[in-house]
Amino acid sequence: GSGTGPADGGGPPDHVLHDTDEGPDPDAVAVAEAGHQRWWAAPLGEAGVQWVAALKELSLPFSGMDSKDAASLAQALGSAHSLTRLDLSNNFIGNGGAAALAKKATTLVGDLNLSHNYVGHRGGLAVAKLAYHSKALKSLDLGGNLLESGTGTAFAEVLKRNPALTSLSLSENSLGDAAAGRLGASLAWNTALLTLRLAGCGAEEGALHAVATGL
Repeated sequence: GSGTGPADGGGPPDHVLHDTDEGPDPDAVAVAEAGHQRWWAAPLGEAGVQWVAALKELSLPFSGMDSKDAASLAQALGSAHSLTRLDLSNNFIGNGGAAALAKKATTLVGDLNLSHNYVGHRGGLAVAKLAYHSKALKSLDLGGNLLESGTGTAFAEVLKRNPALTSLSLSENSLGDAAAGRLGASLAWNTALLTLRLAGCGAEEGALHAVATGL
């Protein structure tokens, strides 16, 4: 970012980081049934608790993971206290999977890739809440999902708050001019961010130019 902006007002309004339009997603706390487990589930089960605790990186792109799978994985990773990188890109985890991961499995993760996963507004808000409070998260990729303008606004609040985040990708989402403008304005509070990807986010050239000026 450029310069130092006004002091943070103490956190975002409730409507920014909390979804009040929909009830809780049951998939967010679901545990996959035994017959639903994928090939990667066995080593993450109870027999591998010590191994999971020492796990530092986990990459499972293009693994066919859906919302229930992601919820099951989130539970297994609850003891992964050394996990710093998680790549679940190009799967089908949706809102429920994103919410479960944000709640249970990513406290210490510094590099989180959930791109191309059919994550919508509700799941995006859950990840934004994680990013807002995280002191470890440095790189977050939510590109190619189903995020909306309100999700972009939530991430604008994240950029005001998170001093560790250096890279954020919201490309190929339907954010629009208003959210892009808020993201750009939030850079006045942020001196850490080095990369902000908004390609294909539905914003006009003028709004994107304002964002680029702020970096």
